[in-house]
Amino acid sequence: MDRRFRIVVLTIIITVLGGLCLFILMPFLSSLAWAAVFGIVFYPLYQYILRYVRSPSVAAAASVIVVVVAILAPLSYLSYLLVLEIENISPRALTIEGLTEMYSHSFLQPFIQKVLSLFDLSEEQALGYVANAAGTVSRQLLSRLSAGLGNVASAVVSFAIMVFVLFFFFRDGRKYVGNIQELLPLSEKNKEYVSGQVKDVVVSTIYGGVAVALAQGIVSSLGYMLVGIHSPLLWGLTTAIASFIPVVGSSLVWGPLCIYLFVKGAIAKGIILALIGVVGIGTVDNILRPLLIRGRARMSFLFTFLTVLGGMEAFGLLGIVVGPLVFALFTSILNIVKAFEEKDNPA
Repeated sequence: MDRRFRIVVLTIIITVLGGLCLFILMPFLSSLAWAAVFGIVFYPLYQYILRYVRSPSVAAAASVIVVVVAILAPLSYLSYLLVLEIENISPRALTIEGLTEMYSHSFLQPFIQKVLSLFDLSEEQALGYVANAAGTVSRQLLSRLSAGLGNVASAVVSFAIMVFVLFFFFRDGRKYVGNIQELLPLSEKNKEYVSGQVKDVVVSTIYGGVAVALAQGIVSSLGYMLVGIHSPLLWGLTTAIASFIPVVGSSLVWGPLCIYLFVKGAIAKGIILALIGVVGIGTVDNILRPLLIRGRARMSFLFTFLTVLGGMEAFGLLGIVVGPLVFALFTSILNIVKAFEEKDNPA
């Protein structure tokens, strides 16, 4: 059998089987990717624990527990505080007395009075309709929460898979990396170069994301305190966590708070908070994040900025890591090819 024919057949078989493997793993790709990210970021923690327990399995289990607690503990406590805050606000807001108080301070009052006169309604009747409508909407939202339980269950399963895979990434990570490196048709020097790029991009992206979240939390807390928002530290912490949400990010928190201030009639405070959100919080996200990522990843600010935004648009939250990582790998391969060309064609 001709050698070239064998190579072609083998390539087709590998491509088909590789595609099938990808298809089988497709539902778990997000969990696998996040496990790889956390495995790279927290691998020094695993190595530190391993120095004392001497058992890779025990060290991996302990590292996984630390990671899970570090993720779930703040989110659980924040959710509890937010529920308490919303419970304190909602009953008051959905009563006629609460709506009357907000209406009396609203800058829309002249416009609303003209609308009421057109329909021959009194303020009390209109507020009653609004309160009933708000209550109906609230009940509808609560009744539809069950529809979202499927998504919650899916998220829980994905998180459990990520935790399960993370254990093996900690324990056998070096073996996996070694196996992948053996498949790369590169010299040992270039293999280490590519591995270093992957590690630098992942670590800088996660650390940069945490730093940006902290900065946004601090700026937003000061802004909320300035305009008199109740529990500014709680809302600042919520803003920090929301900064990880793709596209909308922290505006998911400070935007509705601006609307709340406008409706209350606190126009100046609403404008101030909007300026803080757009100029202060927005600048932290758009400027600080690319600066922090590009430092260790050795990427230009422009391409870091574009790959972060493009990655989030294409892959969601995971795109914060995937976007810069793909570009870094692309430039790494180009540098390797350039080195080959210079070696084959010396000046």
